[in-house]
Amino acid sequence: MSDTSTRPLMLNDGDVERFRSLWDAGIASGCADEADFPALRAEARKRLADEKRSPDN
Repeated sequence: MSDTSTRPLMLNDGDVERFRSLWDAGIASGCADEADFPALRAEARKRLADEKRSPDN
């Protein structure tokens, strides 16, 4: 059994620059707001129920 945590990360050409760009974009987007998990779960349940009732399915 191999331990993936000790294996070196294999990167393709351009990966480092892409990661840097994504990191910078995340920093520039500002702080995240607190998530209202009960409201998010309620919305997800409503969407799922709506999809199940949809005549397209």
